[in-house]
Amino acid sequence: MSVDLRTVVAPSSVAILGASNDPDRIGGKFLWHLLKQGYQGKVYPINPKYTELFGRQCYPGLQAISDPVEHAVILMGKDRVMAALAECRAKGVRAATIIASGYAEVGTAEGRAAQKELERFARESGIRLVGPNCWGLINLLDNFCPTGAAVVGELAPMPAGNLALITQSAGVGQGSVLYRGANRGIDFGYALGVGNEADLHMADFLEYVIDDPRIDVIALVTEGFRDGPRFISLARRAALADKPIVILKVGRTELGARMASSHTGALTGSDAVADAVFRQYGVIRVDDYDELIDIAGLFAKLMQSRKLPRGDGVVAISVSGGHTALIGDLGEANGLRFPPMAEGTLARLRKILPGFGSFVNPLDLTAMAVNDPTFWRQCVETLMDDAAFDVVVPIITVARSYQDVIEDLIRLDGESEKPIVVLWAGGDFQGDGRKLLAQSSIPWVESPLRLIKGLRALADFRRHRERIARTTVMVEPPRTGAASVLREARAEGRRALTERESKDLLARAGLPVTRERLATTVEEAIAAAAEIGYPVALKVEAPDLLHKTEAGALRLNISNPRELAEAYEAIVASALRFKPDLQLRGVLVQEMVPGGEEVILGAKLDRTFGPVVMVGLGGVLVEVMQDVSMRVAPVTPEEARRMLDELKGAALLRGARGRPVADEAAVVDALVSLSRLAVELGPDLREIDVNPLIVLPAGQGARAADALIIV
Repeated sequence: MSVDLRTVVAPSSVAILGASNDPDRIGGKFLWHLLKQGYQGKVYPINPKYTELFGRQCYPGLQAISDPVEHAVILMGKDRVMAALAECRAKGVRAATIIASGYAEVGTAEGRAAQKELERFARESGIRLVGPNCWGLINLLDNFCPTGAAVVGELAPMPAGNLALITQSAGVGQGSVLYRGANRGIDFGYALGVGNEADLHMADFLEYVIDDPRIDVIALVTEGFRDGPRFISLARRAALADKPIVILKVGRTELGARMASSHTGALTGSDAVADAVFRQYGVIRVDDYDELIDIAGLFAKLMQSRKLPRGDGVVAISVSGGHTALIGDLGEANGLRFPPMAEGTLARLRKILPGFGSFVNPLDLTAMAVNDPTFWRQCVETLMDDAAFDVVVPIITVARSYQDVIEDLIRLDGESEKPIVVLWAGGDFQGDGRKLLAQSSIPWVESPLRLIKGLRALADFRRHRERIARTTVMVEPPRTGAASVLREARAEGRRALTERESKDLLARAGLPVTRERLATTVEEAIAAAAEIGYPVALKVEAPDLLHKTEAGALRLNISNPRELAEAYEAIVASALRFKPDLQLRGVLVQEMVPGGEEVILGAKLDRTFGPVVMVGLGGVLVEVMQDVSMRVAPVTPEEARRMLDELKGAALLRGARGRPVADEAAVVDALVSLSRLAVELGPDLREIDVNPLIVLPAGQGARAADALIIV
């Protein structure tokens, strides 16, 4: 649901409760930063100890102000917050920011109860709350900056840009990211700290900046998602609005997840599922704040100058052979193309660099360009004219002052529609090269790997946007009655459906399953095998026996009635020894599927994002290598094919080592059908395991040989 955040993010008036005269302490810092940035709205310091602060009249309380107040920043300790909020309600304040800590992030019952009290207050009063446990809001586009972030105090008035930052961590976001970004010439429009999200969530601010036409790029620092489906909807909306989202999500590891929970009380959820969501909806994930700054800044500068690359053809140029080799290695490893130069380009370069040995991409100018920096301008200009190249990457090693080179690059960038991205690979002991770049529209990055990841993200975003624009996922109405089957099983106190029941639901959903019959006697089993055709498999059917192998409750490749009779008696006896009170229903007689590749399909209900589906190659690849791909359900056939492409063992389905090419289309169909079943089951689902799905050669389909549905 859309939330009007104008009075939160850009109010016409603000009161600072707990203001003081010391700009080095919290009470003075927030007020001083607000004034120093040049906020044009009405500012009301509140503190009965003072009559004036920083040239502004100071009031003993909100009721002493005759005019309306839209936003209140509460700088008191936790024990005084509710009283301050009651004063806000009486005054008719529309929004409030709560800086105090000691709420859910401390992990105590008292802290959680105090945060619940804030939630109730917001719901009952209609006052929108930011925080608690945050460091304020930074809106440089409207100069509304009631914040404790030191960077505002040091650099204000700060310029406004087209990059929005929304962060749950003030230290990482409004500290490291904002500081280091400003040092690299990256201008932010917003740096909004959401803290514990007692009322307003990150998604509310995300929707606000997506709708703001002044914002082109969005950076997120998050520890978890309160509303996964809403985040998915907004990620899709951002992509369709041509606004890339670059995200730093902590909590990848068990330790990281524990630390995230203790820091803001956020539930990080399954990181693997979050990763799948990012891939599915074109969200660019980074590993640390420097990568966040570089990639978000790269997008921001190029989008501001409207110079996003049209493709993924890269040309790099340097005076260092080692640097060109490194950038080539990293680029190819990350899927970038380094096309060869056109004949016309080669002819022009030979005139510029007579007697030069090798004109390959990446281009090593050798020491020739050190002696004559004009080579840089001539070579870069020539490469920019080559239609094979979508982006030109000069690698500046700074063996001498490169100020003249940088000035030439800035001129060339202003004359061309093709982007230049600089890799700054050295220091800056002579001249102001980096300062000139920071003030220009040319993005620059200091890390070769971060540069390559940024170029990869540029190419991927274009493709993701096109894919999302043409993708329409239809959520079908319930069609199998599966949910009622699961509810009945749960009412009986059962944890799972039997294999036969599970396969019946899968078949109703459109998944191919093996032919099978339930027998309660040897004679019935022999008759069923004759109907199905040998060879067959026998499996004990019991609702309280989830894993048959450890109970000795199955036999495979039975080829005649005599073997079947012996196997029947043996597996029943073994199962009863394993579990004497077994709820035995009979023995499943099942066809054996000859040959084929084994694939594992799965579905589960993720507590953050809802139903998800998984695919992996059977055997060691999934058990040891964790070679799986996941997506949020439902998935389209195109998305299902992308899932298969992501598997390291995908070549096994495609004829590797003389294998027959497997029927990938059957796997895609099964994934799509499974995803629709998962959506239909919704909260009644815990887990579906199809293991294995035997995939036959192309055109012959697939069969689910075993399946388990957990209630």
